[in-house]
Amino acid sequence: MAITLKEVLDFIRNPDLDRDTRQSIIDALNAQTRAKRAEAKRGLRPGMRVQFYSNRSFRNVFGRISKVNRVNVDLVEEGTGTRWRVSPQLLKPVDAQGKPVEEDEF
Repeated sequence: MAITLKEVLDFIRNPDLDRDTRQSIIDALNAQTRAKRAEAKRGLRPGMRVQFYSNRSFRNVFGRISKVNRVNVDLVEEGTGTRWRVSPQLLKPVDAQGKPVEEDEF
């Protein structure tokens, strides 16, 4: 059975939970986030064509990576030249036709 985010937050906010245990849980969650970010960044390189769904403009955005930063990835949107700073977990590599690229292909 999977634990929900609400259950985790309720557990962390429990006033009976000692400070060391609470900090251990927070550290574990932060480590997991860092590991997922590093895994997502592993195959990303400047010049690579990628896509992501923008909640701001409610559409898929296609662009080329201009820089891979420590936390985010800078890219330039094709067609408009708009610059975006995006979490690497949101990016998906695509080919020239906009089709997803399999991980072993890039």
